[in-house]
Amino acid sequence: MIKKVTAAFFSPVGSTGQLTELIARTAAEALGAEYAALDFTLPEARRAGTKHAFTREDLLVFGMPTYAGRLPNKISPFVSSAFSGDETPAVAVVTYGNRSFGSSLAEMKYLLQQNDFGIVSEAAFPCAHVFSDKLAPGRPDDDDLAAAAEFARSSAEAALSRRSPLPAVAESEIAPYYRPLTEDGTPADFLKAKPWTDPDICNGGGKCSRVCPMGAIAFPDVSKVTGVCIKCFACVRLCPRGAKHFVDPDLLSHIRMLERDHAERKEIYMFP
Repeated sequence: MIKKVTAAFFSPVGSTGQLTELIARTAAEALGAEYAALDFTLPEARRAGTKHAFTREDLLVFGMPTYAGRLPNKISPFVSSAFSGDETPAVAVVTYGNRSFGSSLAEMKYLLQQNDFGIVSEAAFPCAHVFSDKLAPGRPDDDDLAAAAEFARSSAEAALSRRSPLPAVAESEIAPYYRPLTEDGTPADFLKAKPWTDPDICNGGGKCSRVCPMGAIAFPDVSKVTGVCIKCFACVRLCPRGAKHFVDPDLLSHIRMLERDHAERKEIYMFP
């Protein structure tokens, strides 16, 4: 019997959280179970020593975005250290910005399976790319949300029936991170790129500092990025005044390449 369904997610701009919560809420309703949300996007939710333990009476719906074909490498260690199961059924969900979800789903399954979760279903959803309004615009749309709800109901059925979990993933099955490319096909190097703040627009309100999942933007001087930037674009997308931008030439060229080569509508992957 499943008594509780938990949506756990890392979601800097909100799309991953929206889908993960929809799936978990729908599954909880189908199971007549309690619902809970566990948002570990912000640094205070990922303090050292944080532990989240789940039992056989839980269903964990776990959601993260895809970064360069993998899970965000600054967040994966927290997943390994903070989440533990006891043959706990789990649903693996990733989102991606219309290029490819690569090995992100395999990596998520591997991390969860290592911590005694049994994956009963998996899905990858295209979502509007944080880099560009031209990549998967408006997604998840109504069709995506309807598919997510149906996926939730089938996942609830799989968890309730204690169907055999999906096969274990070997670490060797997880491909290296995708190497971003510029418009001319050469490697794009924007690892050290950080957002620029337009002083004529910014009013120093500090929203960017509050939403940064790495706690990297200073306050009150929000023009200073004092820590690691993972290019999640939360500061860009969530600034109410549109004062944040990236100006790195390689990053901008990579974005133009994505817009040119990956604009077609991608389909949702779901199993079962």
